[in-house]
Amino acid sequence: MIIYPAIDLQAGQCVRLKQGDFDQTTVYSKDPQTIAKQFKAAGAQWLHVVDLDGAKNRTLSQVDLIADIAKAFDGNIQVGGGIRTTEDIERLRAVGVKRVIIGSICVTSPEAVATWIDKFGADALVLALDFRMRDGQPYLTTAGWQEESQVQLWDIIEKIPHAKHVLCTDISLDGMQQGPNFECYKTFIGHYPHIHLQASGGIRHIDDIKQLAMLGARGGIIGKALYEGTLNLKEALSC
Repeated sequence: MIIYPAIDLQAGQCVRLKQGDFDQTTVYSKDPQTIAKQFKAAGAQWLHVVDLDGAKNRTLSQVDLIADIAKAFDGNIQVGGGIRTTEDIERLRAVGVKRVIIGSICVTSPEAVATWIDKFGADALVLALDFRMRDGQPYLTTAGWQEESQVQLWDIIEKIPHAKHVLCTDISLDGMQQGPNFECYKTFIGHYPHIHLQASGGIRHIDDIKQLAMLGARGGIIGKALYEGTLNLKEALSC
């Protein structure tokens, strides 16, 4: 399983939100490039970056900063937040982004995402399907987790059948350090074993990573646990 240390960008700073709430923001660093270098020095092969401003405002932003982070990390990087067009994808790939994360548009225009997979290849894109549980089912959100939809996680997978990488975040657990939604991820992997699932939201410690790996998750996004010191990146990478 690949470990993806996370950098969330807001106004050029490295932050974390609590349950996706932009009014509950903690700033961890004003120098995300240094954070990227630290993750690389610890042995990370991949870096996960989210432009929160872009996600909230529904437009690609902070591209220059993302380019600087990509240079500082000097490795594989995946980036999401506010990506809406073919040109957005091309701009990010031009500054060194290996995989582009597609979020809200998976819900609003899944046919466009299917076209991008054909154009750029399934390895170049990650579908970010962020959800809140309602009545026992994962309903997707859009616009940087600000808007609720009536679309379930499973509906989108059926509409974009050639997706290879899917990132799932249970927003209610993100930043809470209460553990991931193992049951939902188990169901996902059981239904779609061919998809490389990246699990996000609530990862606290090594046991969470080991359990996700046992379920068959191909990746784990780790954010707050690293910044709060409840999880050591080198130890996580050795699992």
